[in-house]
Amino acid sequence: KDYLSAKLYYDLGSFDLMRNNYQACIVTAQNALKDYPYTKLREELSILILRAKYKMAYKSVEEKQVDRYRDTIDEYYAFKNEFPESKYIEEAEEYYRKKCDEIISVREWTKSCLEEIGFSVLDSKANFLLYSYIVW
Repeated sequence: KDYLSAKLYYDLGSFDLMRNNYQACIVTAQNALKDYPYTKLREELSILILRAKYKMAYKSVEEKQVDRYRDTIDEYYAFKNEFPESKYIEEAEEYYRKKCDEIISVREWTKSCLEEIGFSVLDSKANFLLYSYIVW
């Protein structure tokens, strides 16, 4: 029953503009996993959480996107560790690759914006930027 509720929230997606159905999907699925840790639907609930986090990050406002991208990547690692032979592993890895690419894209955009306004930014492959601004 909880799986069907979570799936319904996911299928509704962001159809309802007043609420975030992806968040409702995540909470419902996480609660089901907490209440029924040995359920046969554990793998399906876990991939549903990953899918919903991916979609929620994609549809987020800029201020929340990077944190939600990272949350999706964390969820990917949790899924991969628990279900390394999953029938959904290729789908999970695709979400991971896309989110890594999006984090890099945001980092590069931020770097160019900082440079445009006079900051000196060190080249980096990390998820953070080191910058300085010299005032004369």
